[in-house]
Amino acid sequence: MSAQHFLRVDRPRLGAIPAFNRDAAALARATRARAAFQLRLVDTFRAYLAGDGSEPSDADLRTFARLAAEEHRLEQRLADASSRGVAGPTQDVHAGRASGGLR
Repeated sequence: MSAQHFLRVDRPRLGAIPAFNRDAAALARATRARAAFQLRLVDTFRAYLAGDGSEPSDADLRTFARLAAEEHRLEQRLADASSRGVAGPTQDVHAGRASGGLR
């Protein structure tokens, strides 16, 4: 008998992930991405003001704006879900979709 039989771990299926936790994790990822890109932009501006580099490109500024907008959208979604109580920590994704609570 292999060690797997003794060390069995029940893993939840993807459909059993609570929607609230899923949205919170998405918000955390979006916040980290925006913050990292923001640091990059600040360093670029700092170098530009010191005369050591070029200014940030328009594409970089647009990317930062998109990241910030996505972070804000996820914050609003999470706040709406928690205020309505639609997708609480114990409710799974499929139940939230069935009730129309997830957009």
